[in-house]
Amino acid sequence: MNKSRVFRIVSALTIVGIVASQIPSRSSVSLAADGYPESNGLLQSSLTNVLVGGFVVGGLYSVIKPGTCGGGVFGGGGGGGGLLGGNKPIFDLTKSNDDFTDIASIINNAGEIEMYRTKELTVFWPTNDALKNDVGEGEVLRLQQAGNKQPAIEFLNRITVEGKYSLSTLTTMAKSGGSLKTISGDTIELKITNGKLTANGVEMLGAEYPTSNGWVLAAKGVVVKEQS
Repeated sequence: MNKSRVFRIVSALTIVGIVASQIPSRSSVSLAADGYPESNGLLQSSLTNVLVGGFVVGGLYSVIKPGTCGGGVFGGGGGGGGLLGGNKPIFDLTKSNDDFTDIASIINNAGEIEMYRTKELTVFWPTNDALKNDVGEGEVLRLQQAGNKQPAIEFLNRITVEGKYSLSTLTTMAKSGGSLKTISGDTIELKITNGKLTANGVEMLGAEYPTSNGWVLAAKGVVVKEQS
């Protein structure tokens, strides 16, 4: 959870406390003693407090409601710890995320920026470290260099699926032995291994990023490698 979200939650809780402290505490005995005419004023005051409290609680819920950050602020739900997304296309989110700058460079070299901005896709992006550890730093550089456009396209097609699939959806599919076809035509077998979602044996990191045209899923490696 980022600092600004923590600040908003603390601020909202503070407001709730202040409002609650201003609600008058009057027992049913004192109400009867006052008589019904005055009870109308108390009723109006109580209704006002309820309305104010409702607005405050509603605002607090909008800050901490599940699903706004992958699996929610408190880690619940079926998603992971992804950043807020939704209004950015896949390429723009990839480029702005420090974990995926190598992939962004490969997309740029492949000339596929438009595709990753408009087409409905789900991508299995390895993080920078995971990518280098899995295929080697030399291969990463090769895919980013001018003159290697076709290998870059082929690499991306092997880790990209048409359609929108969240981690929750893939987890459900994995439990029934489901699979996906990549743009390259390769199969991604989904399984639950030691309680974790895997794609062709590659562990998913639990981070997902909703975008305007699909999902970015973080992987611990390359889910479909080049055939030797």
